[in-house]
Amino acid sequence: MTQFQDYSDRKRSMITTLDTPLYPDYLDEAKIVFEPVIKKFGELLEESTDSVNLYKTILTQPTKVRVQLLRVFRRYVFMGESVEATKIISASNEIIRHHGAKFRPLEQVREKFYQRPTDDETLVAVLQEQANRGQKGYNLTQIFFEWFENQFSGTFTLVGPRGAGADIDLKRMLSGFSERAPTDFVICSLQNEVLAVGYARYDSDRGGTQEYDRTGGNQDKITIVERYNRETASHIKLIFLNDGPGLALGSMWRYYASMEQGRPHVLVVTLKMLEERLTAEWLNS
Repeated sequence: MTQFQDYSDRKRSMITTLDTPLYPDYLDEAKIVFEPVIKKFGELLEESTDSVNLYKTILTQPTKVRVQLLRVFRRYVFMGESVEATKIISASNEIIRHHGAKFRPLEQVREKFYQRPTDDETLVAVLQEQANRGQKGYNLTQIFFEWFENQFSGTFTLVGPRGAGADIDLKRMLSGFSERAPTDFVICSLQNEVLAVGYARYDSDRGGTQEYDRTGGNQDKITIVERYNRETASHIKLIFLNDGPGLALGSMWRYYASMEQGRPHVLVVTLKMLEERLTAEWLNS
């Protein structure tokens, strides 16, 4: 069976580049979506008594609006926490306790906000690009699901969200599995035996320390599944479906190749490798 490293001399031809709207082509559409968000932020800004009060008020908004408002809040008021962290209502008191003093004062926020036009194209573009950041990963998963179901219809089942959606909790899929390991997809036999767990990532642009973060996280996933296999005499495999131009940057390709070395139960593939490498023989081995 071929190895991921065997494709090194033609790695760029093995990568799929998913289309993305170019700047400024997406601005008209983005304005429709985000101008109301910026307007709403301005209304809450006017009503608030201080920056902490503004944050608390944003948290009272409906979920989808709240997340978008927090993206604006993060750029005008405080960049020290991710939107994912700040949107959790139960964590708000802790965030305020640790970071509230670092929030930009409300009068300064108003000053900066009112200096910008109501249809702030710069902010709209930033918000649009962030909103689309995970879309290619969803597209990658969708393509994989379609390929898998065409290839293995009536042979295996594939479980997981095709696009945006909650990751699979392996505790629900594996008896006696106790560790936290959110998973993008799971391949099962027709008898519902778990054969492989998988992770899909599209890297538009990646390098430097991010490479180590990504591969380090992948190593943790391998360690967890290998431990479960030893403790339960199981033979669950791991699939890392990665694609995008960032995969060819720096030492990223070599890191992924090293993940397979000495591990026949680990498979790293791009979309263009699936036909040759992700086979029924490997899944059943």
